[in-house]
Amino acid sequence: MDDIPAEARRQLVETLNGWADCLMASGPPSRHDMAEVVDAMRRVPDPSQMKWVAAFLQEDLNQRDALKELATKGRDREALNEWRTSHALSYRQALYEIGSDEAYEVARSLLRHPEFGHDAAIALRLIAMPALLEKRANVWPDLDRAQSARERRSSQPELSLDAAESMLDVATELASAKPPHGRAVAMAAIAVVMPHIARPELMTKIAGFEVNSHIKLDLFNGMIVGGLLPPADLVLQELGKVLAEKEDRWWDDQTSYVMFSWLKVFPNTDRPDSIFDALALVPEKNLSRWHIRDILPQLRLLDVETRAHMVREFALKFPDMLSEHEWFDQVRKLGFRAAMDLLLQGAEGDLGKGFDMSSGHFLLTEQLAYAMADGDETYLFERLAQARSDKAKGWSSLFF
Repeated sequence: MDDIPAEARRQLVETLNGWADCLMASGPPSRHDMAEVVDAMRRVPDPSQMKWVAAFLQEDLNQRDALKELATKGRDREALNEWRTSHALSYRQALYEIGSDEAYEVARSLLRHPEFGHDAAIALRLIAMPALLEKRANVWPDLDRAQSARERRSSQPELSLDAAESMLDVATELASAKPPHGRAVAMAAIAVVMPHIARPELMTKIAGFEVNSHIKLDLFNGMIVGGLLPPADLVLQELGKVLAEKEDRWWDDQTSYVMFSWLKVFPNTDRPDSIFDALALVPEKNLSRWHIRDILPQLRLLDVETRAHMVREFALKFPDMLSEHEWFDQVRKLGFRAAMDLLLQGAEGDLGKGFDMSSGHFLLTEQLAYAMADGDETYLFERLAQARSDKAKGWSSLFF
């Protein structure tokens, strides 16, 4: 409601605060009524509302704890249904929409809460990094953020946010409990996206916990976005479990989406070529050409030498890639020399029989020519002189 005039907004905030005062003064308010007022407040967020948001949140948590005990001990179905009704999303959104110092402290103080801790962590992260809301990624993991995080880790390894360190401290406590809490994985998955001091031992420990696969996937993707490299062996181990659950079952579109989400992780692990181990685990009948093709953009964060090796391996292991536009686009992005090496190998037949230059952009050779730097012309002539086929030798006409 940013378009509300300032005076009308002030009056609306005062009215909502008045409603909250009346509601609290009338006796123990219902969880539903409190959530309704909080939902209204978050649409016109103001720091003055935190008095009531904090009070309502604590009252909601207290009532829910009482309902849980009543439902457990007395087998009260009505209490059980009310306990199952969560208003956590309303309070989480109110906290980060208000975004004040008090909202920050309330969220941080509740990180250890068994019911609201996860929502408190999300609110805390969004208060600390509002840019995550301002620029939402359409594709996850967001490789633009991942690249920035890697550069930041290289130049400022000690840079961290208090919010991230607080969450990781809680994750460490949860991971050290007897038995360890799976909530540690979810907490760490939220924290690692933010600038933080690397805790490799903690990451390795919690990555081995037995939790739902989607939480583990969140952790691995969060590590990538936070500039870290997930351990390939652990990611492979988790993928194997996911595939075992799907064995002898029908693969629908949702299953394919989940599998593809896992496959996208591997190029950005500590062993990028583990993607080929992962692809070998997926039943061939469930591995479509477009699944393989759409993994290629995940190579962009790798150094040129590793990326060139990976692009070549994709062509050798999956010959269909030699007629895919995306494969040629990845070749182009390697830079002139590495690209020419691969293209000449393709023209010579060293990558297989399916090599088709027309599958690339119709201006591919011009794009490469514009990318030539000093000395590249001599390099090209030397490579053409070594070519075995007339087709490869005739490429000089494409560049000059």
